[in-house]
Amino acid sequence: MAKRIMVWSAVVFFFSAAIVFAGNIKVINEAAAFPEGPCWHKDKLFYTEYGAHTVMTWDGKSNQTFWQQDGCGPSAVVPVANGKSI
Repeated sequence: MAKRIMVWSAVVFFFSAAIVFAGNIKVINEAAAFPEGPCWHKDKLFYTEYGAHTVMTWDGKSNQTFWQQDGCGPSAVVPVANGKSI
């Protein structure tokens, strides 16, 4: 019985901690179509919209389309080896 109480106490503690940290979450694009694979590059957040076949950017104020190709379904964004472009 004591072990069961300890386990449930730990579960409640971890879920409580998750709720506290969730308060810092900011939705930057409510219309995003299955966002995936974020990457910070040159002071912008690049992320894919897998369902919209699009790579988007967010500069802290607004979202912009960076690249789009129908039928592609990009799943991640990564910087290239030379670090000059995405």
